[in-house]
Amino acid sequence: MVDSPGDADAGRPVAAAAAVAAEARPAVDLRVVLFAVADGRLLVALRSTGVGAELPRGLPGPDTGLDGQARRIVGDDPPGAQPYLEQLYTLSVAGGPGWTIVVSYLGIAPGGAGAEAAGGAWTPVDDLPALGEADRMVLDYALVRLRAKIGYTTIAFHLLPAAFTLRELQDAYEAILG
Repeated sequence: MVDSPGDADAGRPVAAAAAVAAEARPAVDLRVVLFAVADGRLLVALRSTGVGAELPRGLPGPDTGLDGQARRIVGDDPPGAQPYLEQLYTLSVAGGPGWTIVVSYLGIAPGGAGAEAAGGAWTPVDDLPALGEADRMVLDYALVRLRAKIGYTTIAFHLLPAAFTLRELQDAYEAILG
């Protein structure tokens, strides 16, 4: 039976759908894949979880846009330096009582491996600890993206100090390409 405008239950299906949608709102999470190069190896910043590791992360707030929050996660080391940062990928991850929208960023530490690792530690990309499924997906895509970008951009220069040798540039390319 279809509700007519005069029925007492009119609008109830719409209200019920709105209540379900309100309960099913996803969480939003920002994750940053922060790279550096040291000793001929490509490194990524990871935070220890006790049972493995995770990418640096944070929650967006009403006072800052997504890019601004990603910069807060990366930090300001060295002071005043602007890290290379680009929005990488957005994905929906099921888990727990609901799901999470993960907005990921690819970043390059402006001070290289001498910079702070976004609250974590530098880990060689070829020797990673256990990561959660979503973090692994984001990291794998960031590696693909970084490797693709060195073919048509100057992104590798962001991994180097202001003054560098051609050998250091070659080492950076070799570290990225594996």
